[in-house]
Amino acid sequence: MKMKALHIIFADTFGDEMIAEMKHMGVTAYTIIPELFGRGLSTDPRFNNHVWPGKNMMMIILCDEKSAARIMERLNTLREENPVEAIVFWTTPLLDISVHDKKITL
Repeated sequence: MKMKALHIIFADTFGDEMIAEMKHMGVTAYTIIPELFGRGLSTDPRFNNHVWPGKNMMMIILCDEKSAARIMERLNTLREENPVEAIVFWTTPLLDISVHDKKITL
Protein backbone atom coordinates (compact mmCIF):
# COMPACT_ATOMS: atom_id res chain seq x y z
CA MET A 1 0.00 0.00 0.00
CA LYS A 2 1.41 3.39 -0.98
CA MET A 3 1.44 5.91 1.84
CA LYS A 4 1.36 9.71 1.90
CA ALA A 5 2.25 12.39 4.41
CA LEU A 6 -0.49 15.00 4.26
CA HIS A 7 0.60 18.45 5.51
CA ILE A 8 -2.10 20.99 6.37
CA ILE A 9 -1.42 24.60 7.42
CA PHE A 10 -4.28 26.69 8.79
CA ALA A 11 -4.95 29.70 11.02
CA ASP A 12 -4.79 28.82 14.72
CA THR A 13 -8.28 30.30 15.11
CA PHE A 14 -9.49 27.36 12.98
CA GLY A 15 -7.76 24.66 15.07
CA ASP A 16 -10.82 23.35 16.90
CA GLU A 17 -12.79 23.13 13.65
CA MET A 18 -9.95 21.31 11.89
CA ILE A 19 -9.67 18.74 14.68
CA ALA A 20 -13.46 18.25 14.63
CA GLU A 21 -13.38 17.74 10.85
CA MET A 22 -10.65 15.12 11.13
CA LYS A 23 -12.61 13.30 13.86
CA HIS A 24 -15.74 13.41 11.68
CA MET A 25 -13.77 11.83 8.79
CA GLY A 26 -12.40 9.08 11.03
CA VAL A 27 -8.83 10.38 11.26
CA THR A 28 -7.54 9.11 14.61
CA ALA A 29 -3.80 9.74 14.32
CA TYR A 30 -2.13 13.03 13.49
CA THR A 31 0.55 15.40 14.70
CA ILE A 32 -0.03 19.09 15.34
CA ILE A 33 2.69 21.71 15.27
CA PRO A 34 0.95 24.46 17.27
CA GLU A 35 2.82 27.56 16.16
CA LEU A 36 3.93 28.57 12.68
CA PHE A 37 4.59 32.05 11.32
CA GLY A 38 4.50 33.21 7.74
CA ARG A 39 2.55 34.65 4.90
CA GLY A 40 0.42 32.90 2.31
CA LEU A 41 -0.44 34.00 -1.21
CA SER A 42 -3.91 35.26 -0.30
CA THR A 43 -3.67 36.28 3.37
CA ASP A 44 -1.96 38.87 5.51
CA PRO A 45 1.25 37.82 7.28
CA ARG A 46 0.87 36.12 10.65
CA PHE A 47 3.84 36.72 12.93
CA ASN A 48 1.97 36.89 16.28
CA ASN A 49 3.10 40.47 17.01
CA HIS A 50 1.42 43.88 17.24
CA VAL A 51 2.02 44.61 13.55
CA TRP A 52 1.02 41.21 12.14
CA PRO A 53 -1.17 39.43 14.73
CA GLY A 54 -2.09 35.77 14.56
CA LYS A 55 -0.27 32.55 13.89
CA ASN A 56 -0.77 29.33 11.98
CA MET A 57 -0.75 25.66 12.93
CA MET A 58 0.24 22.57 10.99
CA MET A 59 -1.35 19.14 11.09
CA ILE A 60 0.48 16.15 9.61
CA ILE A 61 -1.40 12.95 8.80
CA LEU A 62 0.24 9.75 7.60
CA CYS A 63 -2.23 7.74 5.55
CA ASP A 64 -2.82 5.72 2.41
CA GLU A 65 -3.31 7.47 -0.94
CA LYS A 66 -7.08 6.91 -1.02
CA SER A 67 -7.54 8.47 2.43
CA ALA A 68 -5.30 11.41 1.49
CA ALA A 69 -7.44 12.10 -1.59
CA ARG A 70 -10.65 11.94 0.48
CA ILE A 71 -9.27 14.31 3.14
CA MET A 72 -7.96 16.72 0.50
CA GLU A 73 -11.36 16.81 -1.17
CA ARG A 74 -12.93 17.86 2.13
CA LEU A 75 -10.15 20.39 2.74
CA ASN A 76 -10.85 22.00 -0.64
CA THR A 77 -14.47 22.45 0.44
CA LEU A 78 -13.40 23.87 3.83
CA ARG A 79 -11.09 26.30 2.07
CA GLU A 80 -13.93 27.55 -0.14
CA GLU A 81 -16.26 27.86 2.87
CA ASN A 82 -13.62 29.63 5.03
CA PRO A 83 -11.44 31.78 2.76
CA VAL A 84 -9.92 33.88 5.56
CA GLU A 85 -8.64 30.83 7.46
CA ALA A 86 -5.80 30.32 4.94
CA ILE A 87 -6.06 26.55 4.65
CA VAL A 88 -3.26 25.18 2.49
CA PHE A 89 -2.24 21.53 2.13
CA TRP A 90 -0.07 19.16 0.13
CA THR A 91 1.14 15.58 0.17
CA THR A 92 4.55 14.02 -0.05
CA PRO A 93 5.33 10.36 -0.65
CA LEU A 94 6.07 8.40 2.50
CA LEU A 95 9.04 6.27 1.56
CA ASP A 96 9.28 4.36 4.82
CA ILE A 97 7.70 4.32 8.26
CA SER A 98 8.31 2.63 11.59
CA VAL A 99 7.16 -0.99 11.71
CA HIS A 100 4.27 -0.50 14.16
CA ASP A 101 2.71 2.21 11.96
CA LYS A 102 2.68 0.16 8.76
CA LYS A 103 -0.62 -1.48 9.73
CA ILE A 104 -2.52 1.71 10.58
CA THR A 105 -5.28 2.80 8.21
CA LEU A 106 -7.96 5.47 8.64
